[in-house]
Amino acid sequence: MAVTIQKSQEVTLAAGKLSDNTTAKYRYWPAEGGKVRYAHFTLPATTVTGDDGSSVDLVNLPHGQVRVLPAECRMKCSALGASRVMDLGVRAYVASDGKTAVAAILNDFVNDRDVSAATDTHFGLTDVKKDYFSATGLTISALVTGGTIPIGATMEGYIAYEIVQ
Repeated sequence: MAVTIQKSQEVTLAAGKLSDNTTAKYRYWPAEGGKVRYAHFTLPATTVTGDDGSSVDLVNLPHGQVRVLPAECRMKCSALGASRVMDLGVRAYVASDGKTAVAAILNDFVNDRDVSAATDTHFGLTDVKKDYFSATGLTISALVTGGTIPIGATMEGYIAYEIVQ
């Protein structure tokens, strides 16, 4: 075995060369990243019951190239009741070409998180980043299944993201 020096995709693209030694036609995300921004959300105590499958739109993120940082996103949620689970993801949006519809992925960040008891959690540690290219912006949403969203339920937290322009 030999000692090797390998390059990340970002270092390779910043140098303008691809793995097959051709010149990169464009640069992807800057290796340094963008300025991290936080979109805060608060759902005060609900006054109506939401049926099984109800959702809450948490924040709207701007259009363009947006990188969500799930491991840095946080959410506190009151106890929603026995067998309730929550998915966190994005609503449908229009791709950056202005024509292509991108289907909603309501469990893009979190799938079936137990919210039967009060929780204070990060969105997930499996994905370091999620990249989106939209003409219309993104809506981050929470979907509750396994029962209703009870009267008095609360949610608050923030979404960490970068914008690349």
